[in-house]
Amino acid sequence: MLSVGTLASEADFTGALGGGKAEWAAQSASLFFSAQEHAATTLADRFLSQARHFRVNQFTSEEIALDNKNAITEMARRGADVGRDTFQAVRSRFLDGFYASDWRTPS
Repeated sequence: MLSVGTLASEADFTGALGGGKAEWAAQSASLFFSAQEHAATTLADRFLSQARHFRVNQFTSEEIALDNKNAITEMARRGADVGRDTFQAVRSRFLDGFYASDWRTPS
């Protein structure tokens, strides 16, 4: 399974530690999205194995809104960069006949 992400931010929640509800409220959506992405990737790796699951994503320190028309050029550049960086791995796993045994039969 090829999993393609939509630009994850490298969220750092250590500044909110000890800040109480007011500090956590502003970051709760980012925390939940980061946790969900991490959990889904980890589960896919565990269920499918890393031989059958490959995640392509790019991380950024600043958040880029996907609906920001002014960020289209930046997002296109980042997409081209991650495509170039992962092309060999994607091609060798999904386009060159990499064989993975049928998951329904015991190995």
